[in-house]
Amino acid sequence: MSFNKLKDPMFWFYLLTAVYLIAIIWGIILDQVKPLEVTGQPELVGQYDITGSGQVKRTLQIYRIKTNRGEELVSTEWRDSDGRNKD
Repeated sequence: MSFNKLKDPMFWFYLLTAVYLIAIIWGIILDQVKPLEVTGQPELVGQYDITGSGQVKRTLQIYRIKTNRGEELVSTEWRDSDGRNKD
C-alpha cells in the first residue's frame, strides 16, 4: 500500500464508514443473542365465554406476557365451567 493514499480524504471516509457499519452490525447481533426472558406476571387481556355442543360452557382466556426485549407475547388458555384447565 502506498502512503500517498493515506492523504486521500475519500480513503478515510470509506474506512470510517466501514468501521461504523461493522460496529452497527455487531451491536445488532449482540442485542439479538440475549436469551428471551419473561419480565413480569402474565396480564389477562380478554376472557370470552363460549357454549359448545351439549351446552358445555368453556372460557377462552388471553394473556399478554412482557419480555426483556420489549416484545409482548400472547398466550391463550381454555377453561371449563368448573375452572379446570383444558390445555
